[in-house]
Parts: sequence; C-alpha cells; structure tokens
Amino acid sequence: MNKFTSKVKIYVVVAIIVIVVGVKFAYVRIHSNFIYTPDTLIRSVKAMIYKNQYEKFGGSGSALAATESGTLPELDYNASVPVIVYHGIPYSDVPNQFSITLDNFKDQLFSLKKAGYNSIITKDLYRYMRGEVRLPEKPILITFDDGRVDSVELADPVLKALDYKAVMFVIGRYSFLKERQKYYISTNMIKEMDASGRWDIEAHSFDGHNSYPSAPGVTDGHFFSHKQWLSAKNRLETDEEFRTRIRTDLGEIQDGLQELLHKPIRSFAFPFGDFGQNNTNFDMARAINIDIGEKLFDMEFYQNDRHERYTNNYYSEANASSTFFLVRRFDVNSEWSGADLLLALDRSAVKKLPYIDDFLSNKGWLIFWGKVKVGSGQLSIETESGETGGTTILDGSQLWRDYSVRATVSSPAKSNVYVWTRFVDDENNTACNFGNGFIHIEQTLNGKSNIIQGKIDPKFNTPGGEFTIEARVKGRTIECILNGKFAVSSNFLDEKLASGGVGFKTWEFDPDQANMNISNLNIQEI
Repeated sequence: MNKFTSKVKIYVVVAIIVIVVGVKFAYVRIHSNFIYTPDTLIRSVKAMIYKNQYEKFGGSGSALAATESGTLPELDYNASVPVIVYHGIPYSDVPNQFSITLDNFKDQLFSLKKAGYNSIITKDLYRYMRGEVRLPEKPILITFDDGRVDSVELADPVLKALDYKAVMFVIGRYSFLKERQKYYISTNMIKEMDASGRWDIEAHSFDGHNSYPSAPGVTDGHFFSHKQWLSAKNRLETDEEFRTRIRTDLGEIQDGLQELLHKPIRSFAFPFGDFGQNNTNFDMARAINIDIGEKLFDMEFYQNDRHERYTNNYYSEANASSTFFLVRRFDVNSEWSGADLLLALDRSAVKKLPYIDDFLSNKGWLIFWGKVKVGSGQLSIETESGETGGTTILDGSQLWRDYSVRATVSSPAKSNVYVWTRFVDDENNTACNFGNGFIHIEQTLNGKSNIIQGKIDPKFNTPGGEFTIEARVKGRTIECILNGKFAVSSNFLDEKLASGGVGFKTWEFDPDQANMNISNLNIQEI
C-alpha cells in the first residue's frame, strides 16, 4: 500500500470521527419525525460501504443451475411468497442457532438482490393473499423477531445499501422503554426505524416470549400453546383464563405500538412460531389463538406446523373473501451461504408442469416421516428404526390441479406404495394405494380418511422388484394404473380437493420393513 493511499484512508476515518463528534449531542430533524443521530449517521456511512461491496459482489443469480445437477424444473417465482425469519446478528463473528454473522447475512442478502428478489412488507403480502395486487418479480418478505438492537444496527445498513425493507416483530415488555438499551430496541429506536421507511414494525407479544409452568415442576410451556400451571391454586388455567390471558397480551402489544407509532398494527408473529399446532397441553389452543387473532390482526405468522408441509404462501381464489391469514415462515440457517439460501428458495418455488425429475439432485422433496434420499437417479424412502413407513412430498407443487403422475418403483412385495395427488396438507389429500392384493383410492378430508373406491384381487399385488405406477386426476375423477393397466377409478373426489401437490408414501405393518425407490418420474398436465 503506497503512502498516498494510506493518507487518504486516514483522512476518511478522521472525517467520519469529526462528523460523529459534531453531532454527538445534537439531533437534526430532517423530515417528518425522523431524527438523525450519531447512530443513524454511522449506519448511513456503512450503507455506502456495503453498496460499494455489493457492486463488486460476484454471487450467482441461479442457485439450481449453479449448485444442482440434472434436468432443472421450470420455476414460477411469482406464484408464491417465501417469508424468511432472522433473530439477531451478533457483534461477534460467532454464529449460533438464533444469530447469523454479519458476513453471512450480507452474503445472503447480496445473493437475494443479485438473483432479482424484491423485498415487500406485511401490507403488500396481505393484499397479495387477497388477490388485490400483483407483487414485483420474485417477492420475498424478510422478517426479524424479538426487537434486538444488534439486528437493527448491523442489518439496517445492509437493507439501506440494497434498497430493501424488513419487518421487525417487537416484544412490548422489553422494548416499551424510552431509554437506549443494550439488548432490546427502545421506543425511541422503534420510532426512528419506522420513520426510516425501511422497517415495518409489527407485534411479537407483550410478555409472552419465555417458557412457563405447564405442570407441577415443569417449565416447558410456550405462552400461546400451553395452559399455564397456577401453583398458588394447584391447578391448570381454565379455558376462559387461557383465553383472557391471550387476549390481554395481544391487546397490550397492539395498543402500545399503535399509540407509539400512530398507525394500525395488523400483523403478529407467535413467539417460537408456536400457537398450539404441534405440542400442547390444551387441544383448543390453536383454535382459540386463531379466533382471537382474526379479531385483532390481518395476519399471524408461525413456523413448523407438522400438518402443513409446503414452505411458501400461496394465493387461491378462496382467499378473496378472507380477511385473516395464517402465514408460514421458515428460519434461515445461520451457517448458510447466499447460494444455500437461494437453493432453499428455488426448491420451495412453484414448479410448472410438465415436471420431469431425474433425481440426480434434490429439487424440493420434503421429509416428514422416515428417511428420504435423492441422488444417483433415485428417490429413496426408508423407515427410521422401529417405524413402519416413510413419506415425502414435492415442495412447490401445491397449485397443481389436473395432472398424471407416472414413475418406476422398486419395493418389497409386501409394502404398500402410495402416490399422493391433490396433497394440500396431512389432513386433506387423495392417494392411489397400491397394496398387497388390493388397489384403493383413498381420500382424506379434515383429518378423516376413507376408501372411496377399491378392488381386492391377487393380480393387483405389487410385484417384488421393479414396476410402474400411475395416478391421474382431473376434475373430480381419479384413476390408478399399475404396469400400464387400468386398475380402479372414482368420479367422486370432494370438490374441496380441486388442487394440490404430489407425494409418495411407503408403509408396512411390521417395523423396519417398508422402503421404496422411485425413478423416471414424469408428471404431465391433463
């Protein structure tokens, strides 16, 4: 480095220090109620640096093409909206489960920008879900939970450099303080963020972001999913006490933010993404949360619903009459590179028909029971130890309506082989079940499964070794075909199952026996 360059860098640093000192004790109002403070000035300088770094960034705009092999699916990035969630960006360079390093965060957002993603805010998503607006190309909602200071101080310059926006879900108990805090943002900082135009401030509970007693000596309950154990009364809450507690907390955070920002607060994110959809000591928790939430908010955000398998959020014609939505989010792995994030988004994006998969790599097959592997031209499903089956569905296939699914399968003769069609979620789907001595058409509605048509005949045995299966759905008709020969059909699919995706399941009565290998998958629109 020559002396001239060194001097220039020194002058730049000195200039920044002089500016910071000059405004150390002065606030300059530049527009509206936005206050330019030393902190905002520093973040603005960082944003200029990051903008320069982005211009030199060499990331790829095509994740599947860059990192995956084999035939690539045609993706429709505008037919669904991914919602990603971060928790914090530590000042250190050490990531953990809830924090991503600044370098990784920059790499991820630089990659999003390079790939053509456009950030939106909650208002945009709500209007999209109702069919009122067309979103920009490759929309994405970027969210942060908890209202951590480090998230704002380190993420804000990156957002500004890329002309991106993000949502911050705030905890009232920790952030409704005027004075600057070390860990959580204060009311002054909330107003500053809102006035910047880069941050969409929304609710994350008033005092519901801890673990609570759910039984004597057990403190593992989440605020919105569990009845609390009242030790003084030696009992659990009543249904009404649970409802009152939820309603009071949501009212406090909503009223507090609305009074602070003088605008409606219409979105809420459940702490831990949990509202009773998975683990709970109260079966009515989910229904009560939705009942209260839809009276207060337009949208409530969650993660990890074991009943719903798809990653993104979709518009459907039924949405036009809805005024409340549950919105899925997924946590971004803190160790992902930008390419890793793009790959996850590509796998979850809506896939167009026809869809042909050579299984040289995983283009979106989700695991939710058993072990699933993709590679070397096969999709393999096996049981976990002691289990009786395994399942997978194709992410991004939820909007498909009329289509045929044909694949080559190898499986033990005793194992049942299911082809799921019109798969909406665990509780709403149809399937061709190729079993030992029978072929059934099964329909599941609201969690209740029924055989709506079937045949019992030895000639329908799934042969040991390799065979071809096919399922065809069009309108209310479904057909099941084995080795090119028609087996069974029904014209009575429920009208509620007008669309849905594709999946496979293997099942065997005896544990550790079921498995199947799938190849030559060909899905055509009909």
